[in-house]
Amino acid sequence: MENGLEQGLVHDLSRDPLWPSAFGAVEAHFRRWKDGLLVPGSRTPAKSLSKRDWNALSGDLKALGLGNSTRDALLGWADAVASKASHEPLRMRLLHPMEREMLTTDAYGYLLDLYRLGLLGIAGLEQVLELCASLTRLPAQREQVEFLARKILSDDIAARGYGTAH
Repeated sequence: MENGLEQGLVHDLSRDPLWPSAFGAVEAHFRRWKDGLLVPGSRTPAKSLSKRDWNALSGDLKALGLGNSTRDALLGWADAVASKASHEPLRMRLLHPMEREMLTTDAYGYLLDLYRLGLLGIAGLEQVLELCASLTRLPAQREQVEFLARKILSDDIAARGYGTAH
């Protein structure tokens, strides 16, 4: 029996119960890769990701119970994001005083981490901040920001065509 991600819910990964775990696996691998591959202070890789690196991520996604099409979609998206991040310079983004009041320090640190890793681009960071502004209780906690970031990334995966079930 296929899980929800394989049944066409791929279009909105954020609604699937496996999405937080799947994104957590991708995030953990990006963190490990960044720590081991990048030139300090940049997103420029000292060397490229190997087939072994990608197989390790694929294995972790499979162990979570993801089917082939979802795993392939996430790997395709991760490859595109990793490639783009390695060619774009890291830009500084300072928060406006009002924005600083919208996020806890931990939540902002998490957002910066996603940006530093290349998982969330500057446009995605802005989208998360806009969503935080609409929350009824501020400052946004890390868990809220994690949820919002996964929603933005789920939408990005679908927009790039990786979220289409085949």
